[in-house]
Amino acid sequence: MQGILNLQEFFSAKKAKTEFSKAAKPDIDPIIFEISQVIKQINCVRSRFDYITDHDMIDSCIYEEQALISRYSHLISLARKQGITCGHAQNLLSLNKGA
Repeated sequence: MQGILNLQEFFSAKKAKTEFSKAAKPDIDPIIFEISQVIKQINCVRSRFDYITDHDMIDSCIYEEQALISRYSHLISLARKQGITCGHAQNLLSLNKGA
């Protein structure tokens, strides 16, 4: 019975935390949010290069990174067309430095 009570407390605390996170989340433009997610994905792909030794997996990471950079470029283009600016967004040149 004690385990059930602990689970109920856990889920109610988790629900409260989720509701708090949603309330505290600032409103940001979806394109800016998507750009930040793509940047995180590019950084993850680049970090995989540190431990991958298989040539096929290296090729896969290269293709994945190029696809993400293309997605990033498209999102930047959309943001420019809509007049969206963000002081913290990185530009494509800084993404290509590590490549």
